[in-house]
Amino acid sequence: MTEAQDIRDRIFDGIADARVTFAVTAQRNGILAGMSRACDKAAELGVTVLYSCEDGMRVAKDEKVLVAAGTPKQVALAEEVLVGLLAKTSGIATAADRAVRLAQGRVQVVSGAWKKMPPELKTAVREAVVLGGASSRIADCPFVYLDKNYVAILGGIEPALRAVEEFPDTLKVIQLKGTTADMTVEAEQAVRGGAGILMVDTGDAAAARAVSASLEAAGLRARARIAFAGGIAIDDIPSLVTVGIDILDIGADIVDAPLLDLRLDVVEVIRPGEGPDVRHELNLLDKTELWIDDIRLQDANLTDLAHVVAGALGLEAGEVLVVDVREGHVTLDVLRRAVQARDIAGKEAEVLLRLGRLPGVSLGENARLHSEGILGLIALPAEDVDEVLGRSERVLADVRSRVARRAKVFASGAEVKDGSIQDTNTPLIVERLRERGFEASGGGILTDDAESIALSLESAAGAGYGLVITTGGVGAEEKDCTIEALLRVDAGAATPWVVKYQRGSGRHVKEGVRVGVGQLGSSYLVALPGPNDEVNIALDALVESLPFIGDKRILAEKIAAALRGALIEKSRGFHHHCGLEV
Repeated sequence: MTEAQDIRDRIFDGIADARVTFAVTAQRNGILAGMSRACDKAAELGVTVLYSCEDGMRVAKDEKVLVAAGTPKQVALAEEVLVGLLAKTSGIATAADRAVRLAQGRVQVVSGAWKKMPPELKTAVREAVVLGGASSRIADCPFVYLDKNYVAILGGIEPALRAVEEFPDTLKVIQLKGTTADMTVEAEQAVRGGAGILMVDTGDAAAARAVSASLEAAGLRARARIAFAGGIAIDDIPSLVTVGIDILDIGADIVDAPLLDLRLDVVEVIRPGEGPDVRHELNLLDKTELWIDDIRLQDANLTDLAHVVAGALGLEAGEVLVVDVREGHVTLDVLRRAVQARDIAGKEAEVLLRLGRLPGVSLGENARLHSEGILGLIALPAEDVDEVLGRSERVLADVRSRVARRAKVFASGAEVKDGSIQDTNTPLIVERLRERGFEASGGGILTDDAESIALSLESAAGAGYGLVITTGGVGAEEKDCTIEALLRVDAGAATPWVVKYQRGSGRHVKEGVRVGVGQLGSSYLVALPGPNDEVNIALDALVESLPFIGDKRILAEKIAAALRGALIEKSRGFHHHCGLEV
């Protein structure tokens, strides 16, 4: 290997053209910052971003914030930089958000310490502070800041303010240190001299309280705002909001906040020549018994016998049991309900060979394996395996392709079922899916009953619909039960939160609103909200993944992230917005 050669080229030799999908996952709740830079860097590396959360979004522990794909080398390079572009700035945004929430709107939270960062970090840190809801400047209007050094050079509070009188339309901010006079005296001098904001930069809450009381007594309090700084910790905020100040400037506790821990994991690898699904899985359809004829046992270990058969068929040791032993005959039961075709086809000779080596087992000339169902492929002649399976795989691939493009759409809700409101979701979804080449149709209105909805989902999947979509019933009210129905059908369905509420408030009997993506066989089951505008947003996220959906967790997070982003946009400008509680 030459000095200039990248060792990763050697490591990934042979799979350099594979497609690797990875996800970046939050390890704790927080506010996301740096995503736009991370996406730009991913594009620079040649990595394709499949979806990403937005800057400023609340993210929950274990939530996927970024899913992307690239070659093995591109992903290795991405791992070195993407998490770093997100973790620190997201930690700052999370700390700023915590400070703002603790302040409860009683004081303005500012963090001007970004100005002390290295030039290459200033912009990113400042943006993170703002994304967390704090201010990066002590005032939004043009202002001139007279710090303690200006005051010292110009000879005191009064001469310093006279020096900036020529800027009549500019807010005057002055730092008080109590070096030229008692701080309460400095405060009165500053207000009378035209200062609009007084910065008590001592870290001494008693000093800030005294300044506020002094100005109140002098009738000057309404003419200026009081800012307080000096090593303030976020945990101090609840006690500081009562001392009579207007602005809290928090430096190190925000900009030096711990990282928002993030993890990058590979979730799928598709090697050259492979498709998204190259495994030919067969359902045994309850025909799980396997018989061995012309076999004799003498003090044989039945557990070993079962383990040998399982190993030859690519199954786990505990997935095959001996259930009956008679003269010249052994019956086994395969506990797995689906097997890989190439793991069992033509394996009769190998199974018998392994059995014949076991102590206490002898096989006659007519020893053979047989089964009434799919397991009968075991007896397929080895020379016919490729031809038979190749033919069946082509048929199966064609069937799966057709199934994947068939969709059934259900609406839900008593108000829709009784005709009180019109079902506008089903026509919208059907039209969008048909535009994508789907054979889509409406399935009717579901009742608000988990068992009934679950049966409808199972029926649609069993009828050969590769995509089954429901709208409504995913909220926090008692009548909402679509997610519960989905989990009955697929206990491992992905059901991320879109928004959380305080349980018991209003009509909320559940924690919040979720969306869901489950899977039954080769059918995907997608549970969307009911409001038409939210369906539109969710559809934009869904159709990008069609016709091949892949990992249900990734799709569910993609839909949830799109909906959360829309809710944040709706709620901008409000102190408390509808997002995941951190």
